[in-house]
Amino acid sequence: MKKASADLSKYFILFLVFSLFNRVETQNLNYSLDWESGNFIVDAKNLMRNLTLQNGHHLLSGEGFEGNILLSSATSISLTESLPSMPLFSTLYHVSENLWMGGLFSGYMAGDNVIILSGYVMELMPGDISQGKVPLCLELSRRSLDGANDFSLKTIGISLTKRTNFNSILLRYGISSSFFDVIFRSKPYDFQESLPNRLKGQVNSIIGTAELSYGKFISGLKLNLTNKGVSFMISISALLKS
Repeated sequence: MKKASADLSKYFILFLVFSLFNRVETQNLNYSLDWESGNFIVDAKNLMRNLTLQNGHHLLSGEGFEGNILLSSATSISLTESLPSMPLFSTLYHVSENLWMGGLFSGYMAGDNVIILSGYVMELMPGDISQGKVPLCLELSRRSLDGANDFSLKTIGISLTKRTNFNSILLRYGISSSFFDVIFRSKPYDFQESLPNRLKGQVNSIIGTAELSYGKFISGLKLNLTNKGVSFMISISALLKS
C-alpha cells in the first residue's frame, strides 16, 4: 500500500500537467440556450445529445485483468457542435476479479460559468479472469453536469464493449445507450408558460477505442459516434498495483 500511495502522488502530478497541457483557448464557449428560437426544443435536444455524447465515453482502460487502481486523465472534444473541451479525471478500483468501481470528476469554464461534471461508474466483466477469457465489458454509469445558468443535465448510461488485441494495440468496440434528464433554469418571464421545465431523451451510439500500453501507462483514443454527432477523447491512464 505504501508503494501504491507513492505512485498515486507521483501520477497525480503527471495527470495535472497533462490536463493543463490540454487546455484550449476556446473555453469562452458557453452553454447558453436560445430561448427565442422557433425551434427551441429541437435545438435544446441536439445540444443535450451532444453533451451526453461528449461526457459519456467508456472509462475502463487496459485489459481489466491486472492492477488494483486505475487512474485516468483525459480531454473530451465534440466534433459536432462548438462546445468547450471537457477535461476529465477518473479513478477505478478493482473490487473483485470481475468488477471495477469508481468515479469521475471534471471542473472547467464554459463562458462565465464554472461547470462541474461528476459521476460514478461500475464495470462488469463476465468470464473467467484466471484464463483471460473476459472479452466483454458492461459499463453502468450515472453522471451529472451542473453550473450552467440555463440548465442542469443528468444521465444514466449503459454500454457493452468487446475487446480484441491487434499486435500491440488493444481495440474495443461496442454500443452504448444513455438517457438524459434536463432541468431548465432561468427561463425568461415571457417563456415561463410556453416552454417545458424539463426535457428527456436518449442517445444511442457506437463506441470505438484504440489503446497502447507501455509499462504502467496506457494511452488511448476513444470515439463516440451517432448519426447526428461525434465526440472523441484522448486519455492517459496509470495502472497501479498495491
